[in-house]
Amino acid sequence: MGTFRFAGGVAVITGAASGIGFEFSRLAFLHGMKVVMVDVDALGLDKAVDLLKVPASEVLTVQVDVSQDDEMERLALSVFERFGCVNVLMNNAGVCLNKSVWEHTQEDWQWVFGVNVFAISNAIRHFVPKMLNQKEGGHILNTASVAGLVNTPGLSAYSASKHAVVSMSETLYLELKESRSQLGVSVLCPAWVQTNIQNAQKSRLPRYQNQSEVSSESSMRYEAQMNQAITHAKLSAGDIALCAFDAIDRNDFYILPHRKINSIIERRMQDILMQRNPFID
Repeated sequence: MGTFRFAGGVAVITGAASGIGFEFSRLAFLHGMKVVMVDVDALGLDKAVDLLKVPASEVLTVQVDVSQDDEMERLALSVFERFGCVNVLMNNAGVCLNKSVWEHTQEDWQWVFGVNVFAISNAIRHFVPKMLNQKEGGHILNTASVAGLVNTPGLSAYSASKHAVVSMSETLYLELKESRSQLGVSVLCPAWVQTNIQNAQKSRLPRYQNQSEVSSESSMRYEAQMNQAITHAKLSAGDIALCAFDAIDRNDFYILPHRKINSIIERRMQDILMQRNPFID
C-alpha cells in the first residue's frame, strides 16, 4: 500500500451539510481533495455546496440515511466506482437528545444509536475492506465526543452512543495495527462546540418519532443547559476541523480539542480505579 495523502485524495464526510462536517468539507477542499458530502438533508447539502463555491467536478453530494445499512452499502459502491479509492473517511454525522434516563423512549434510543453508532459500523463494514485493498493509504476519523469519556446528567443516550464510538474506534485501531495495515484511525472527542446539534430533532425521520412524547421539566432544563453551553462555546466548528486535520496529519489517535476537560477525564478514571461513587467526595 502507498502512503497517506490529503492533496489529490478523496474524502468521504458524513453529516456534511452543516457544523463540523461542513468545516471538514471546507478544509478537505483547501487541502486539494475531492469530497463526497453525505447528509440526510438534501437541501442542506445544496446550500453547503453553494457556500463552498467549489467546482462541480470536485464534489459529489449524496443524500443518505447513514443509519441504514443498505444505503451505506450503495454509497460505498458508488464512491469506489467513481473515484477508485477513499483516502479519508470521516464518520461525523451525529444527533443529541436531552432527557432523564427513565424518560428515554425506545424510539429515542433507536434514533440516537442509529445515527451515532450504527452509521459508523455501517461505514466501517462497507468502506474499510475496500480501503484495505486500495493501493493508496487512508485514514478513518470517527467523531465521538467528550461525552464518550465522561458522563453528564440529561445525556444518557448521547453519552452511551459516544462511549460506543470511542470503544469501536479503539478496537478498530488495534485490529488494523495487528493486521499491519497502513490505514490510520482517529477518534475526535470535542466538548461543546458552536454548531446546531441542538436542532437535531428537525432531521429526525418518521420511523424514529414518538408522537405521544411529552417533555418533562427536567428534560426541558437539561435542554436549556445544553443550549446555553453551545451558545457560550469557546471553539467553533472551524476550530475543531483544523484540530482534526492536524491530528490526522500526525496520525494521532485521540483528538481532544478542549484540553481543559482533561481534569474531569482524570477524575473519572480515578473514581473507577478507587471504586468511588462518580464525582462524589
